[in-house]
Amino acid sequence: MSNSDTMKQLIKQVSGQANILAIPRVYIAMMNNDLEVALFLSQAVYWSDKSKDPDGWFYKSATEWHEETGLSKHQITRCTDELEKQGLIITKIKKANGAPTKHFRVNLDNLMNSVFRFLESQKSGNQISQKAEMESEEIGKSLTETTQETTKKHKACESKKNKIIFSDWMLSNQDFMRTWGDFEEHRREIRKKLTPLAANKIIKKLNEFDCQASIAALNKSIENGWTGVFPENIKPANSNGHGHKPAPVQRIPRGV
Repeated sequence: MSNSDTMKQLIKQVSGQANILAIPRVYIAMMNNDLEVALFLSQAVYWSDKSKDPDGWFYKSATEWHEETGLSKHQITRCTDELEKQGLIITKIKKANGAPTKHFRVNLDNLMNSVFRFLESQKSGNQISQKAEMESEEIGKSLTETTQETTKKHKACESKKNKIIFSDWMLSNQDFMRTWGDFEEHRREIRKKLTPLAANKIIKKLNEFDCQASIAALNKSIENGWTGVFPENIKPANSNGHGHKPAPVQRIPRGV
C-alpha cells in the first residue's frame, strides 16, 4: 500500500460520525459561549440517553472523560461543578465493578425548561430587536425630515440675509436708486465693500427720512469718503417724506 493510500485510510478511520463531538449551538449560547461546559453537557445528555439504567444514571472515570473529550481533570471538575450549580446534572458516588465511582445523571426536566426559557428569551429578544429597529428607522426618518426642514429654513434665512431689501418708494425713485449705486461703487473704491447686512441697516435708517434727505446723505458720504450714512445731519427738505409735497398749513385769520 502506498503512502497516499495509507493516508486516505487513516483519514477515513478518524473521520465519520463516531469520531465527531457534536455540541448543539443552543448549549453553547446557554453556557455563555463556554465550549468546555457545553461539550460536557452534550456528552452527558448522549450517555444518559444510552444508559440502561431506568433513571438515566451512567458512570465514567476522569480518564474516560479525558479520552473522549480531551478535557483535563481540572476542566472536567469545573464543568461538573458548573452544571450541578445550574441544576442540569446530578452526581453521586456509587459502586461500579466493585469500586466507588462517580455516577452522572442529566436532569432532563430542568434541562428542557432551561432550553425552553432560553429559546423564548431569544425569540422575545428578536422581537424587541425588530421593534427597536423599526423605531430606530422611524426616528431616523423623523430626524432626517427635521434636518431637511431646518436646512430649508436656514437657507431661506441665509437667502434673506444675502439680499438687499429696498422700500417701495426707493425702488420707484430713479434718483435714489442711481445715488445708491454711486454709494455702492464708492464703498468698493475705498475697499469697504458694502455687505447685504450693512446695506439693509443703512436702508432701514434712510427709510425714516424723506427721499431728498436720503439722497443728500448718500452724496455727502461719497464726497467725504465716509463708509456710513448720516441723514439725521441733513437739513429737512420742504417735503413730508419720500419726495411728496408737504401738507398745506392752515392759516387762522386774525381776530378770531
